[in-house]
Amino acid sequence: GDIFVRGKRPDDEYIEHFRKMSLRCVEAAAMLNIPWVVVHPLTDTINTEYDNEVQQKTNIEFYSDMLDKARQLGVGIAFENMCELNREVCRRRYGAATEDLIALIDAIGNDVAGVCWDFGHARELYADQPRQLRKLGARLKATHVHDNKGERDSHLIPFVGGNIKWETIMPALKEIDYKGDFILETHQYMKQIPEALRPAASKLMLEFGNYCMDIYNKA
Repeated sequence: GDIFVRGKRPDDEYIEHFRKMSLRCVEAAAMLNIPWVVVHPLTDTINTEYDNEVQQKTNIEFYSDMLDKARQLGVGIAFENMCELNREVCRRRYGAATEDLIALIDAIGNDVAGVCWDFGHARELYADQPRQLRKLGARLKATHVHDNKGERDSHLIPFVGGNIKWETIMPALKEIDYKGDFILETHQYMKQIPEALRPAASKLMLEFGNYCMDIYNKA
């Protein structure tokens, strides 16, 4: 999703390779019965910086082949919410605001497009994530679950090293009738664990994931 940042654009060969690999991802997902393929919204710093209509047009045009292939094969494309702490890369990241994603999904059509909500990204932008989840409603199709303190994209397990309020988030997911996967994206947590301890660390990660599921089920 960063191919347009810094006001530069890769050469046509790279873009063509990117498109080809994207189509292969959709085909692989269909073979494996994976319902949603997650992509990053592009931030177009070539044609605009702050015009959301231009940003939306860039994304729809760039992902058009992927969306067509997804429709053909019965797979969905979920656009992930971004974070925008790195001001050296761009001053505003398209897709960081919930409204960006809502407008994009509604323009494409929810038969093939949805949102993947990354809780770690959202923590860097929003104090009240349940409010954002309610805005998304049925557009929410996938999740990336990890924790941080709002200062960096730490990719920690829930309740360990971060301060996201999972006690309020899980009932909000239940409220909007989210039935998709709860995908732990916690590679930085695992990266810090010695190899011999990773089986135990994985079990702990599962326990914390199940704890969140208990909150959801009891809501």
